[in-house]
Amino acid sequence: MIERKPRHAPRRATRHALLRGLFAAAVSAAGMTAAAQGGVAEVKLPAGALSQSLNALAQQTGTPILVEAGAAADKRAASLSGRMSAIDALRALLAGTGLVAEERQGALVVRPAPAPVSTLDAVTVTGSRPIEEAWGPAPGWVAARSATGAKTDTSILENPQSVSVVTRREMDARNAQTVTEAIQYTPGVSVDQLGMDNQVEWISLRGFSSSSFYLDGLRLGPIWQTEPYGLERVEVLRGPASVLYGDSTPGGLTGMVSKRPSAERAGEVQLQAGNQDRLQGAVDLTGPVGETDTWLYRVVALRRDSNTAVDHVKNDRTFLAPSLTWQPRAATQLTLMTQYQRDEIGFLPQYLPADGTLHANPNGSVPRSRYVGEPDRENYRRDQTGLGYSLSHRFNDTVSLQQNARYARVHQAFDTVTGNGLLPDRRTLQRRLYDADQTSYDITVDTALTSRFATGPLAHTLLTGLDYSRQRYDSVNWICQTAECAPPIDLFAPVYGQAIQRPDTPVTDALQHQERFGLYVQDQIRLGRWAYTVGGRWDRVRQRMMDRLSDSTTRSTDNAFTARVGAAYLIDNGVTPYASYTESFQPSADLIYPGTQAKPTTGRQFEVGVKYAPTGSESFAGIALFDVAQRNVSTTDPVNPGFVVQSAETRVRGVELEGKLTLSQQFSLLASYTYTDAEYKRSNDSHQGNQVNLTPRSQASAWADYTFTGTLAGLSAGVGVRHVGKRFGDQANTIALASYTLVDAALRYDLGKLGGAWRDASLALNANNLLDKDYVGICLSQTRCYFGAPRTVMATLSYRW
Repeated sequence: MIERKPRHAPRRATRHALLRGLFAAAVSAAGMTAAAQGGVAEVKLPAGALSQSLNALAQQTGTPILVEAGAAADKRAASLSGRMSAIDALRALLAGTGLVAEERQGALVVRPAPAPVSTLDAVTVTGSRPIEEAWGPAPGWVAARSATGAKTDTSILENPQSVSVVTRREMDARNAQTVTEAIQYTPGVSVDQLGMDNQVEWISLRGFSSSSFYLDGLRLGPIWQTEPYGLERVEVLRGPASVLYGDSTPGGLTGMVSKRPSAERAGEVQLQAGNQDRLQGAVDLTGPVGETDTWLYRVVALRRDSNTAVDHVKNDRTFLAPSLTWQPRAATQLTLMTQYQRDEIGFLPQYLPADGTLHANPNGSVPRSRYVGEPDRENYRRDQTGLGYSLSHRFNDTVSLQQNARYARVHQAFDTVTGNGLLPDRRTLQRRLYDADQTSYDITVDTALTSRFATGPLAHTLLTGLDYSRQRYDSVNWICQTAECAPPIDLFAPVYGQAIQRPDTPVTDALQHQERFGLYVQDQIRLGRWAYTVGGRWDRVRQRMMDRLSDSTTRSTDNAFTARVGAAYLIDNGVTPYASYTESFQPSADLIYPGTQAKPTTGRQFEVGVKYAPTGSESFAGIALFDVAQRNVSTTDPVNPGFVVQSAETRVRGVELEGKLTLSQQFSLLASYTYTDAEYKRSNDSHQGNQVNLTPRSQASAWADYTFTGTLAGLSAGVGVRHVGKRFGDQANTIALASYTLVDAALRYDLGKLGGAWRDASLALNANNLLDKDYVGICLSQTRCYFGAPRTVMATLSYRW
């Protein structure tokens, strides 16, 4: 942005001012490919001083902007976001400032308008996407921005790594009842890692088992499970992410954003009923407290009473999540977020044998509903509480602070009996007692400063931060595999009521402390159409394990530095090629002979791809090619029992395709395909060269959603297909699992078309596994197989206002 002399100044002075302005604009655009005013660029401008917003706009679009002297002084600009031409962006930015924009000889000129306008509301440009924030709701099926991939509000196009976002609209349309169900149409994600398990989320990302789940930017503990009705969006970052989040697997992580208070009064009440005796009610209320927007509230609640596909196993839940936002001024916002959840469920993984599930058994086939425990002691209760806040403060137009913190406590206790392998008659099932009492305490704080500034032609978004977490995990487990503890049962004609005897002494009784500390720096640099991302992080992880049975304590400290570098090139037509390199690390609790602490496993990834977001369309498509390697992988020491060696390496290469297309106001299409070549590249055992277990070479999914018009107005329908290819259940590749294809469907009707009291009501009918495909999701061994979920049908009556 260059100042220009007033019109009444002498012609020579005016000419000199214009020459100086054009020269300065040319210098500021050096090295950039200037965008013509008719071209489009990704524009993201926060509210602030108009002069700084004009400077940032010139840098982001590569277009010279001349301003008459003093015209922008003491004026402020509203926020602006979207893909648009330079002239459209400038005119939108000047709305309400009393200034106007003109095109003149290849430059844009800003001068006073004949009649000033007084409104200074945030602007949404016609023809561009609605303004979207990465920590809030996304309009429709397609999100344009994400915070999971960069910890800043960043366009998905500018992030040089694969990020997929499941919006609230998509979760509602598919009636996702778990986080796993929410992301099961996402490329690179493998579900059914423990079949119909309802205890925690078990997924695999790019061939690596991933337990890295984050809620509102903060890590969750090992036994926490998130209720999806309380979420605004779910995001999957694929590939190593240690540079921002610390220790994690190379496959990536799942980030979730909670529903937060809104300044717009709104509400929803839901009633749901389905097979498996399911009854569920939910409510979501939000709006200002009083007549101003200084205080905002939100209350999300849910109650469910349900059985499951397995006999004698229930799935009940109570969930309450109130939150409160205080915004004393435009630059400061504090949101308090709390939640309580109680689950009274059962143990769905029955540990069934492969003989009778995966393979034929002369005694018959084991039904999916088979329960092999004891109904009178099938108890599983989990109580989890979270209390946290999100604080943001803008010191000025350059520097802002973001701090997220949470205290979480989860206690779960269960008493169950599972299968433990067939006797030679191939009918009598040995059983195993498994009781546990586990409690996790977590304190997590993440503090970051974001600075937006320019150095010559470079526009920077510099993120500097530190995060700290402390976890205490207290676990007592009783496991007994003898007939005295858990007598055998007839797998094909079970008779319940046998005496179960828990041992007096647990198998494990341990208290684990883990402390994480990380310092990270990231610079997102814009240079014309180029968007660069460079980052580094230093981590220290301390662990202390107290074994109360042996009265011993082990300690370990791991330090690691990880890095990320990437670049994306934003073309006017919405096509963005990109490339990146990222790293990860993960501490190990193993010991190397004669007792040395094992080194952390390390991961690295090379990724190249192309993303496409057509201008003016709520659509997104992408293709990614990736190469991931995990090194320092532990395998059993063949010479020294009880110890490991770290000579193994896992290598995963593949390609992912994703499309989320809004083809018209009536028709939306989601599609994905993943090809994964996952191999145990190096190993000191017989697994070398084998395919990584639980990882299919190919998987695909598609969901089509259509809203009818005319005589069928108010009716909409969706149909989805999920295909999972062949895979192996064990590392030795001796247990082959067949491919399967599932069909999902939805039918919805806007009852408002009926008029009267139905004005804000809707009715939906959803079915997962519509054709009731009978399949084995996972077999980890010959004695541990899990069925996939059978057909589930749910009807939902919703009232929104």
